[in-house]
Amino acid sequence: MLNDGDAESKNRVLQTLVTVLDTSLRLLHPFLPFITEELWQRVPRLEGNTIPSIMLAPYPEYDEKLNFESDAVDYEIGLKCAQGMRSLASEYGIRTGGRVFVKATTPESFEKAQAQQHSMQALSGKTIAEVNVVGPGGETPQGCAVSVVSSDLIVLLDVAERITDVDAEIKKVRTKLQKSQGAAQKQKELLGREGFDDKVSEVVKTQELKKLSDALAAAENYEKTIAEFEKLKISSA
Repeated sequence: MLNDGDAESKNRVLQTLVTVLDTSLRLLHPFLPFITEELWQRVPRLEGNTIPSIMLAPYPEYDEKLNFESDAVDYEIGLKCAQGMRSLASEYGIRTGGRVFVKATTPESFEKAQAQQHSMQALSGKTIAEVNVVGPGGETPQGCAVSVVSSDLIVLLDVAERITDVDAEIKKVRTKLQKSQGAAQKQKELLGREGFDDKVSEVVKTQELKKLSDALAAAENYEKTIAEFEKLKISSA
C-alpha cells in the first residue's frame, strides 16, 4: 500500500501504523519505561495529541469501535493464501517471477479473495510477481502446484515451464505424498491410543492435533498437484 497505493490509501496505512505503534508503546511502558519513552518521542503524533511524555499519556483501554472482527477474518484468508504461495515457491525453487492463481469455488470466497488480492501480493514477497484471483467459472493453466487454503479456496503456482520431465516430477510428488500419508497415519494412531486424552495435557493434545492437520493438508496438496501434473502430461501427449 505504501509503495503502490494512491494518496488516500497511503494516508490510511500511515494513520493505522501510528495508532498501533502509539498504543503498543503505551501498553509496554510500565514494563519498559525508558525504551518506550525514547521510542514514543520519535513516533509522529496524531492530530490533537500534544502530550509531552508517555508517562503522562493515558493507559490504553478497550474500544469496541476498533474491533474489526470480520475484517480480521478476511485478512486471515489473504494471509493463508500468501503463506501457500511462499511455501510453493520455496518448494519449487522459485525466487523471482512466480505466477500464482487463487481459485475460488464460490461467489463468496471469490469476493473475499478479490478484496485481499493486494495484501496477498504484498505478503507473498519478491518471489511472486503476479497474483490472479479466479472465480468459480474461471480457467487456470495446466501444470500448477497446488496448496489448499480451505474447502472453497486453493492457491496454484504455475510451474509448467520449469518441469522438463513430467513423469519424474509426478514421482517426486508421489514420494512426498506417501510420507505425508504415513505421518498422518502415525498421528491418528497416536491420538487413538487408549488413555491418550487422559494422560497428556491440553497443550500436548493441541500440538499433536496440529501435526495431524498439517500432515493431512500436505497430503491433500500433493494429491491435487499430482492431478494437475497429470493434466499437463495428457495435453503434451
